[in-house]
Amino acid sequence: PLESLIHLDADHLATKPLYGAANGGEPVFAPRPSDSEGRAWDVRALNEGEDADALNRAILTDLENGAASVLIAGPAAS
Repeated sequence: PLESLIHLDADHLATKPLYGAANGGEPVFAPRPSDSEGRAWDVRALNEGEDADALNRAILTDLENGAASVLIAGPAAS
């Protein structure tokens, strides 16, 4: 019988082997975490260089083009 295939998870919630339209309800999805602009991912741009002014311009360009954060490497990072 199908009842023997019901599984209890670690939270003691029953998982049935088959679900159909007769079971009703909509699937539940947890909200994705997002930043203040609604992005669910952190798109990080790597910037390297020794010239602080050039590095600053490159960082601003990356941020204007969609990067959410930057990673600075090289002598200018210290």
